[in-house]
Amino acid sequence: MTIASASTAALARAFALAPLAALMVVLATPAAAETPLYDNWNPAACSGTDRSRFEVGVPIRVERIEVWYNWKAGERSVAFRLEKDGTTIVQGTMARGSCDPYQSAWCVATWAPGVDFDTGIYTVVLARPAVCVNGGSNGGFIRVWGAPH
Repeated sequence: MTIASASTAALARAFALAPLAALMVVLATPAAAETPLYDNWNPAACSGTDRSRFEVGVPIRVERIEVWYNWKAGERSVAFRLEKDGTTIVQGTMARGSCDPYQSAWCVATWAPGVDFDTGIYTVVLARPAVCVNGGSNGGFIRVWGAPH
């Protein structure tokens, strides 16, 4: 991950994030320190976009961000940037994760920042428009895992 010359600790001090209360969901916790804070995924068919956004209303610690991404053959990572209120705050790569058992190109793209996020509107912008989006998702499919402060 490239953080524009900043260490992870500096990044943690530079920004923080909170859950969009209206769209919070309760799901099974994948790890003891992680709680689902935001999830707009649904089973309907989708088209592609290059961005997913979420709004943070109270400070939170973000352990993991996932988007549902249509990977090219052989692709294992994808470049992204994270914007807060329209300003790029970090650039890096998201790694290919678990895939749909029937549509192997559709897999999770994951970034695990392990940092605090303040209130604001955050947008994950990927290198190409391959993030699943439909009328029920209010933007590209994204899940945010972590813990409120």
